[in-house]
Amino acid sequence: MAAILQVDDLSVLYGKVEAFHGGKLTVEAGQIVSVMVQTARGNRRC
Repeated sequence: MAAILQVDDLSVLYGKVEAFHGGKLTVEAGQIVSVMVQTARGNRRC
């Protein structure tokens, strides 16, 4: 199957602090994906 979403070399910065580096994500047709993030207040969101 072909990827409908592909992310390579994902990085996340909080100000000058690199919190995450080098992530990869591939979503194939028919897959269900959820991404959870934490807000500045510490709450989690989907």
